Amino acid sequence: MIAAIPSPSSGSFGLGPLEIRGYGIMIALGVVVAVWWSQRRWVARGGTAEQVSTISLWAVPAGLVGARLYHVATDWRRFQGRWEDVPAVWQGGLGIPGGLAAGVIVGVLVARRQGISMGGVLDAMIPTLPVAQAIGRWGNWFNQELFGRPTDLPWGLRIDAGHRPASHPAAETFHPTFLYEGLWNLALAWVLVRVDRRGVLRPGYLVGLWVCGYGLGRLWDGGAMNSASPDQYQRVERTFAFIDLSGFTSFIDTEGDRAALELLHGFKSVVRQIAAKKGVRIAKWLGDGAMLVGTEPERTIEVVIEIEEVIDMSESPLKLRAGIAKGPVLLVEGEDHIGEAVNLASRLCDVAEPHQVLAPASMVSSTLFVNCEVEPVGDLAISGIAEPVEVVRLLPEAGHPVG
Repeated sequence: MIAAIPSPSSGSFGLGPLEIRGYGIMIALGVVVAVWWSQRRWVARGGTAEQVSTISLWAVPAGLVGARLYHVATDWRRFQGRWEDVPAVWQGGLGIPGGLAAGVIVGVLVARRQGISMGGVLDAMIPTLPVAQAIGRWGNWFNQELFGRPTDLPWGLRIDAGHRPASHPAAETFHPTFLYEGLWNLALAWVLVRVDRRGVLRPGYLVGLWVCGYGLGRLWDGGAMNSASPDQYQRVERTFAFIDLSGFTSFIDTEGDRAALELLHGFKSVVRQIAAKKGVRIAKWLGDGAMLVGTEPERTIEVVIEIEEVIDMSESPLKLRAGIAKGPVLLVEGEDHIGEAVNLASRLCDVAEPHQVLAPASMVSSTLFVNCEVEPVGDLAISGIAEPVEVVRLLPEAGHPVG
């Protein structure tokens, strides 16, 4: 297909020593637009912009917390064994119903304490919320999530291999459900404004129309476009790589925060560039490291070897260490992987020395093409693995150029 909506190769970008998440940027932009428009609407009704600012100061954080808690409560299996990721909103995962409930309730309570007409301020602010949702949905575009079944339509969303559901690994384009929902929300905002101007509803009742309109939209795009989205549980074959900079914590203590952040920024830039070029997914960043997921073991190994070479050639003060493993795992909600291969790759990274890339010998022997040399390490007892694992070290192939 020639005509299609492209997806970004990464959900974040570097700005000096900082890593900016596209998902967070769109959520923040949606909030700013909603507050700004709410202020204008409330001032037109005789209120003040400061009153809206005060309400928003409490309602927005409450909405974010409520949305995250709703997501965790309705999808708690994804967080088993990694509850520390619950606050990681930038990875995606906000339950709109929880956010709406918490935000509106807290906003109403703050308005009451200020002596403001609750019905009036609700009618002023409610139409701005679907606009914020429409803008925030573009955060899903950055994360390559919230798409529907495969499609050949010219506005299909192109999804990288590492983000495709296991039920459709060969499909390249999918219905852009996030875009459908965003357009629906913009239309809903227009309807809310028209109804409010005509005064056909009693003060405060506009919120009910908004909830009904949002629910109707979710029924349509969720039912019609996501009928072929990832099953809740699937068994798939994947290759996992855990990489990190050995000695990063000590480096912070000796060199300071600024030097550590600059080093981390350079590391992430290298990982992003090489992973995108080879079509391997960065599943998550792990402080001074990352978890990579690939559908082809050869490509995943090549990515790790190339990252190790580039960091070594850059004369970085810290060296890479990595663990790689492959095998069948349980794919949960199309994005979380649970299984021995994940644990093995993580543990191999933990036991690796600086400048070491470790993998099970059985994996390398079954891999048909790898631009690396193999050095036996021996049988290692790995925490969480019942039997000792025969481990090898992967080295760049002599004479093989980087990239």
